[in-house]
Amino acid sequence: MSQIKTGLWKEWLFLSRSLKFLGLALAFIIASLMNPVLTKLMLLMGDLYEDMPGMEDMGAMLTTFEGEGGLFYSYISTIGMFSMSFLPPMVLVIVMLLFGGACGGEQKKRSIILPQTMGLTPSGYVLPKFILFPTIVFMFTFLSLALTNVVCGLLLGYSYSSEIIITTGVLTSSSITFLLCLYMFFGISLAQPRMAIIYVLAANAVFPAINMIFNLDRFTPWSLEIMSAGIINNQLSGYDIYEGIGRGNVVITVIITLVLCLVLVGLTLFSIKAKQMDNTADEIY
Repeated sequence: MSQIKTGLWKEWLFLSRSLKFLGLALAFIIASLMNPVLTKLMLLMGDLYEDMPGMEDMGAMLTTFEGEGGLFYSYISTIGMFSMSFLPPMVLVIVMLLFGGACGGEQKKRSIILPQTMGLTPSGYVLPKFILFPTIVFMFTFLSLALTNVVCGLLLGYSYSSEIIITTGVLTSSSITFLLCLYMFFGISLAQPRMAIIYVLAANAVFPAINMIFNLDRFTPWSLEIMSAGIINNQLSGYDIYEGIGRGNVVITVIITLVLCLVLVGLTLFSIKAKQMDNTADEIY
């Protein structure tokens, strides 16, 4: 337990002293503000064009975004884009780049040799990373989605209910947390953090396609984004938010995703233990 506490402090210093934590926070804040701010700018441009000779048609087109029946209302990018497949990979790449030094980078630089000779166990090395990094990313993702909702209400005059924000927030946060755990598994096990980014992005492109081919819309980590988009679409269409999805299916899919995260922790520990070398002799002559 003392090793885990020390490891947590070490990983926190890795984030805070190098300003990686600040960079992480800025990435999520920018991601949460991007869509509502761009939509608001389009509305302002529509008002501007309507007063310009020869630009009336352009202004009329842009103003179709406005209001509850407007295009912005039906287009789920205001909040849904953050919880779908476009924005999370952009943020995820930044997260993986920031965490690369602790997820395989230090092994590549051989700096892990000294702590091992001083009695650091594999669990004391791996578990603090899997406790701290996914927890921070989960919280940042959830808070970013809530911030997006607040900004949409302020700038666009429409926001979603707390139930939708909590549900889609948990779904989106669980999705990105799983992908981060997958990255940490590849990065730490292979000591190749940059190659691990490619592996994760490839998996995030292939498996959603497999889900679509076999109509797998639940019970896999790549079903979380589909469920999140479906919940928002149901709200915009006037249906019950769990129509065609099922509240129980949402809970089960999140639980399965979290269990798979624990499996990735176990696989990472196994890979580190398999690489251990015993340089001690049974007897000294």
